[in-house]
Amino acid sequence: MKKICVLLLIVCTVLWICGCSAPAPQPAESGFVLTVADCTITMGAEAAPILAALGKPVTVTEEASCAFDGTEKTYRYEHFCLTTCPVNGAEIVCRVWFTDDSLSTAEGIRIGSSRDAVAQTYGGDVFKDDGLCVLNRGESSLTILLTNGAVTSVQYALIIK
Repeated sequence: MKKICVLLLIVCTVLWICGCSAPAPQPAESGFVLTVADCTITMGAEAAPILAALGKPVTVTEEASCAFDGTEKTYRYEHFCLTTCPVNGAEIVCRVWFTDDSLSTAEGIRIGSSRDAVAQTYGGDVFKDDGLCVLNRGESSLTILLTNGAVTSVQYALIIK
């Protein structure tokens, strides 16, 4: 009986320790991830810790959400904008887009990159409609727009189902 109790105690302790450990890192294939000034931004993540890490935005605007009940907020920073949406009482990240060429995707694409660079990075035939590239990964998408053969827009978005 003592052996069973000891074994049960060991099993419970191991389960408790596993439950208290940090969550396993998400594989890159689970969605697109953007890193800005050592802050990792994932679509669908709770916005509060990300906004705290990014610091004070240049401006914040609010508008009624078309996709969710409540208000969307757009935080404009020096080189990008981040929009949050209300979901189940929490503010989550639903979109990020670059406003200049100082940021790049994890794979190195930025505003001003060439069509060839995008094709080499994401695959040869990634463009639709002569300048639009939409890539889906997990619950997020990456949209790259070209004008005259150069990237003019980079946007990450949460895929809303």
